[in-house]
Amino acid sequence: MSARSIPLPAASRQRPRATVLPLARLEGRRLLRHPLILLAAALLLALDFLSILFFDETDADGYAWSLSVPFMPFAAALLVVVNLAALRGVRDGADELYGSLPTTARTRTAAHLVSLAWALAATALLVALSVLASMSRGGHVPGIFPAITAPAMIALCGALGLALARWLPHSAASTIGVVGLFVLVNGAGSASESRWGLLLLAFVALTILFGALALLRDRSRLT
Repeated sequence: MSARSIPLPAASRQRPRATVLPLARLEGRRLLRHPLILLAAALLLALDFLSILFFDETDADGYAWSLSVPFMPFAAALLVVVNLAALRGVRDGADELYGSLPTTARTRTAAHLVSLAWALAATALLVALSVLASMSRGGHVPGIFPAITAPAMIALCGALGLALARWLPHSAASTIGVVGLFVLVNGAGSASESRWGLLLLAFVALTILFGALALLRDRSRLT
């Protein structure tokens, strides 16, 4: 009998919320300390600096570019890092050992989802820096949708990376997600205000969908 099929005591499944938050804090800190995330954040700041130097921040397209294109490498890096984190047991050859822990697979998946809050907080800070840099040069902020869309894109990529890890448990699957990201946001930098709103709604809907798919996969494994 594999470790995953060993039934856990009922008491160990009664307080999943008490387990999710500590695991989420741990995974959230790991996300922000990952070398790929740090490199992507440095690239984001460099691209934002170049946009300040060469783009007219009073132009809506230039402002939108600074809140979309520079964040794409950061979003792609987050997708890959979340995917690798969710596949840690598979990569270490300890997936069945993880199944013997007093936490369920679904609880660990929920913790990965909650850990995205740390990435969202970092993204919000980076967006604020971009907006302040634009305003310092007399730039006109055309609307709030572009600023909110950047964190929404980050949440989408995190949820997608997790869903891919649960349904396609191979690290190469994250490449599919990265390609899909660039296809999805292609041309977003020139989107109108109304299209920014639609893009935001699409990101939120897809984030909920991928998060639900990841949790559903863990439920199907346990039944």
